[in-house]
Amino acid sequence: MATVQNRMMIIMEAILMSESKYQEFSEKYVRDGSKVIVPSAKNPFPQMKTDTFRLENDSGFGGLGGGVDWRYVHEPVNMFPSLSVSEHARHITILGGSGVNYLKLHGEVEVTLGKSREDARTYSFNESVSVYVEKGMLYNINITKIDSPGCPIHYNEFVFGDTIPHEGKTDKEMEPGDGYEHYIVSGEKLWAKDQPHHEVVYPVIYTGSSLIGSKEPVRRTWMPVSDPHVLASKAHYHEYHEYIVFYGTNPDDISDLGGVVEFTIGENKDDLTVFTIDKSTQFYIKPGLWHSPMVFTKINDPERPVVFCEVSYAGAFGGDYGKTEWIDGNPPRPPETDTN
Repeated sequence: MATVQNRMMIIMEAILMSESKYQEFSEKYVRDGSKVIVPSAKNPFPQMKTDTFRLENDSGFGGLGGGVDWRYVHEPVNMFPSLSVSEHARHITILGGSGVNYLKLHGEVEVTLGKSREDARTYSFNESVSVYVEKGMLYNINITKIDSPGCPIHYNEFVFGDTIPHEGKTDKEMEPGDGYEHYIVSGEKLWAKDQPHHEVVYPVIYTGSSLIGSKEPVRRTWMPVSDPHVLASKAHYHEYHEYIVFYGTNPDDISDLGGVVEFTIGENKDDLTVFTIDKSTQFYIKPGLWHSPMVFTKINDPERPVVFCEVSYAGAFGGDYGKTEWIDGNPPRPPETDTN
């Protein structure tokens, strides 16, 4: 009898320790609900009409400063009455509102950039576009047309905090009278065709320092997942800061994940904690934090995929980001493809 009681006590202690660890990790590494959703009533641009999904890199969540906003735009909007001075460096990415194909903008946008009002230039696009705005640069975004309110434009803005190091000058230094084309990338140049997750059937979007004349080491990736599967099968860690973000493609409710995802994190590879989420959620992955597997267990509607968005302070895609170590020393094998 005593042996049974001892076993029960051990089990109960293990459950309590597991719950305690889950709560600890939730506070340190996970944000959802009201911590990430800014109500539409507080949106400075009422034409967007919907809530904002916001990542704030504050002292309790990485401490890197700055932040990221994801919004859906349902009507044309001129972001500023005139050119605005960018107080921080930023990446602005404007995609089609359908996760089925982010490359199709289903509208038109004008991007204005300048070091002064006299040399400011306006560029027009009817395809998805990503823009780098230097600190102190003048800029404006004018979404002039949206083809259908049912397929809004997806607006994403990444603002760099002052703690993010600069890596010197841009690759292409601008001479007086030059344009600003090297601050902009658009269309299929945003399509990460060589990304390793071939099981993701919809176009994967990538933008970062390797594409734009950006001084700051950063990359961002959007992967729209349309069917249940394991995207990252093995626990690993990096030596750089990263945010793993999951959100849905319901244009009327960005908090609606549209499925269920299981994501594993842990400070020790022998003590990992699984989080099961069914609403838009953000994870902070500090350097050295073990993470994955990443399992998409349910997708409610393949036409409205669940988006895995990676925000990494790690330089160019495919480059040297620092050490990555896998839980058993070996990276996962790429998925096999049918060659018949």
